[in-house]
Amino acid sequence: MNVFDAGGEEAARLICLRLLATAPRTRAQLAKELRRRKVPQDVSESVLGRFAEVGLIDDAAFARAWVESRHHGRGLARRVLAAELRQRGVPAENVKDAVSALDPHDELATARGLVAKRLAASRGSDFHSPGESHTDLGQLPYLPGELSPVWELVADRIR
Repeated sequence: MNVFDAGGEEAARLICLRLLATAPRTRAQLAKELRRRKVPQDVSESVLGRFAEVGLIDDAAFARAWVESRHHGRGLARRVLAAELRQRGVPAENVKDAVSALDPHDELATARGLVAKRLAASRGSDFHSPGESHTDLGQLPYLPGELSPVWELVADRIR
């Protein structure tokens, strides 16, 4: 007898609640886990629909919180954040809205801060050695259209 034959929605609800208790999740992440646990599609859709209805699942809020946390915490650029959100199954519209909320000036300031931090951590390194500078500086975030101010800062700091 399958656990989902009788009281299947209750079992699916418990699975989702346990997952949500450990970390925020997208609807797609929960759906994937329910499929992995062989929850029937109709039961899964019913439970996920109800969770969305009462606000336990909100992909737009997840995306906004993800962007805020990962940009300010790790300094990740829009392109990387968008890829991470897509990987987690966030709908394209929610991804676009969340990453467009980043102020380009804040993004540039964050990149500059990362440059300063990276350079401070590598004091005494020979930045004129092509291999070393490529390795260290190649890990800096890519900001389309905004590279020159960041790289000018790098050049000024290492001269």
